[in-house]
This record gives sequence, C-alpha cells and structure tokens, in this order.
Amino acid sequence: MSGRWENQRFFPEAADGVRTMLTDYLDDLRQSAESLPDLEALILGGGYGRGEGGLLRTEAGPALFNDLEFYLLLRRARGGESAWIRKESAAGHLRTGIEVEFKAMTVRSLAQARPSMFYYDLLSANVVVAGNGECLNGLPAALREAGAIPPDEAARLLMNRGCSLLRCTRMAEGERDAPEGFLERITAKAKLALGDAWLCAHGQYHWSCLERHRRLASLSGLPPLLPLLTWHEEAVDFKFHPQLGSRPSASWGPDLADLRAAWRDVFLALESRRLGVRFGCPADYAAWTNPVLTDVSAWAGGLRRARLAVQSRKLPPRPWLRHPREAVLRALVLLIDPDRSPTGTAAAARLLGLPESAPPVEVEEACRVLWLKVP
Repeated sequence: MSGRWENQRFFPEAADGVRTMLTDYLDDLRQSAESLPDLEALILGGGYGRGEGGLLRTEAGPALFNDLEFYLLLRRARGGESAWIRKESAAGHLRTGIEVEFKAMTVRSLAQARPSMFYYDLLSANVVVAGNGECLNGLPAALREAGAIPPDEAARLLMNRGCSLLRCTRMAEGERDAPEGFLERITAKAKLALGDAWLCAHGQYHWSCLERHRRLASLSGLPPLLPLLTWHEEAVDFKFHPQLGSRPSASWGPDLADLRAAWRDVFLALESRRLGVRFGCPADYAAWTNPVLTDVSAWAGGLRRARLAVQSRKLPPRPWLRHPREAVLRALVLLIDPDRSPTGTAAAARLLGLPESAPPVEVEEACRVLWLKVP
C-alpha cells in the first residue's frame, strides 16, 4: 500500500484487504487523472471520502458497498474530460465492484455556487486523490458552514428520497423489478433523510452521520408520533454495516406505506415552518399559489422553463410561470401520500402537464424524470 494513504481513514473499522484494494485503485486513478491538461484536483467525497464508508459483509470477507463519488475540479472545462470520465467510471466499476461516479466542474463555478448540503459535505471532509487540494482554500467560507445551508435544502433532500420511495412502491407491487439490495438501501436512505432534513431545517446539520444522530437525539420538538430517531439509528447502522437479506419485494408494502406517511408529515411540517403557512394536508401544499422555490429568481426560473419547453417540444408543467421543479414539489406531495385518492393522482398529473386520466405509474415516472432532468 502506498505511503500516501497511510493515515487516511475510509471507513470506521479495520479492513486491511479492502483498504489495500482501494488505495491501489486510487494510486492508479491518480496517475490517470494527472494526464488531464486542465486538472486542478481530483477529490474523493461521499462516505469513503469522509471516513464513514460502508463495508458489506460477504462470505469472502468485507467489501465496498456505497458508491465512490469523485469530484473532478478543472481550471476550465473543454469537454474532453467527458471521455476520460466515461472510461474511468467503467474501469472503476470493474475494479472495485461498485458504482464509480465523477462530477466535473471548474473551480470558478464551485466558487460561485450557492451554499448547499452537497458542497458543505464535500468541503468539510474529503480525500485529495490527485492534483493540488490548495485550490479548495480560496473558496467562499459560506460553502463550508453548516449554518449557511438554506432551509429549502431540506425540501430538496426529501424530494430526492421521495421519488425513490415511489419507485420502491412499484417494485413492492410487482410492477418493476427490484435489483438485489435496492429496497434495503433506498429505505435506509429515506430513514436517514427524514432525520437529516429535520436537522437541516433547524440549523443543526453536520457532515458526519454519527454527529447528526447525536444532535437529533438531543434536539427537542421531534414529532412525537414518528419514529424518526429510531429510524435514523437504524439507517446509520446500515450505512456502516449494510445487510442484504432475501426478503421478497412483495413484503415491503407496509414498511413503505409507513415511510411514505412519515415523509408526508415531515415534509409538510418543515415546509409550513419554512414558508410561514400551515399546510394541513398534501392538497393544501399543491394548491398554494405562492412560489415554494423562494431562492430561484424569476429570470432563472424562466430560463429553465424555456429550455425545458425546447427540449420536450411542449409547454412546461404548471405553474407555467415558475421554475419547473415547482411542479415536482407540488405533485410529489400528492403522489407519495399512501392515502391518496384518484383525485390526488389526477391533480398531480395536471401539475405535470399530463392528462388527468394518465395511469398512476406514468404520473409517478414523469415526476421522477422531471426532478432529475431540471437542475
């Protein structure tokens, strides 16, 4: 193992064989990255970059489980890095057995970014794989401050997990195939996100999931009827020691219904707090006429609407004069409600620009795709 990684922590416990495999891979990746002409730095983020990566127990011993998330920081983006990313993503997957992701950006674009959970996590704890990590030192201090994370980040986190919960529900109902371990992984992420979103909305977020759990346990005012603290503890344990059982997909229905109901209640409580309006049910939120993406200017929202209209060759979803993600926020609250009626599905379809008679699975997929398509 290279001395470069001697004191580097990737997971909370000793796993020498996995550690050697990972560091050998990082050494080779470093050499490959340094061939890029505009490289500033290649940074390993995610759980392994923060020293909180998971290890899957197998008959052959521990193995990597979570995705490897790399951030390719460039002096300028010329487009040539895309081929390198495709090549290294495929090679990394073959070598490590897990998904290997690269996100490319210029240092300048990172410096101009809005504070978020994403950038806070990245800059608070990471591993510099290649290049010069000094480029991170000149970034705005707000990107490293948990207190600078705007409260609407809690809504964005919940929307990501909510879209995944809808997919899990379709798998449990037999309408989609469930890859091995997918339901365990997504439900654990949803349980973690419910507590993390609550912390974020109350200014208590932290990059370490262990510290987040400690803060959640000491935070007053958690919803008394929701098992947020218990679920968060289970999710942290799964993050470090994932267990993939042989549980059939059809048996997940009740668990997913409980998670979706908790998602609905947490989302409405946090959005009521953020927007200063009491939303008693999903329909109240969906019908509210004021903007819910308060951080997006009318100009930026209009630009995204126009781009989406050109790409899809049709009118963007309602509200027509808002950022397209407004429709996703309002529609998903209706769709994720386990008690939703056909009227709720029809209202969500309307918001997404679909016929009211569209099948529920089509409406849910349109919601998920739009969330992924429009940044």
